[in-house]
Amino acid sequence: MSAAASFFWVVAATKVLLSVPIQIGAARKRTPERLKMALGQRKDDWLAMAVMVVALVCDEYPLTGWMYLKIKSAMYELFGVTPNVAGWTYLFGTVLLAWLVQRTMLRLRCIQSR
Repeated sequence: MSAAASFFWVVAATKVLLSVPIQIGAARKRTPERLKMALGQRKDDWLAMAVMVVALVCDEYPLTGWMYLKIKSAMYELFGVTPNVAGWTYLFGTVLLAWLVQRTMLRLRCIQSR
């Protein structure tokens, strides 16, 4: 596993673990405010899950060099070998998950201050 993949999964695990207190807090105290936070958190969790599934699929099926293998013609001269899709997925996925972790931390701070 590459360093980018390891860092991605560490951020993903952090996102999952930080989401748990918000959902448990909303289940214990069913105030409209906490339920609204839990609903927003659930939407963020679905987005995080989609990013993780895309990362798993891209890591399982690396799409490097497919244009060269499919079209051995002038297209190769124009575009060359395609970039590593799994690497870009980890990069953008890590940035997106870090943003979602920040949103989760803000929600946790809001819950703890009340």
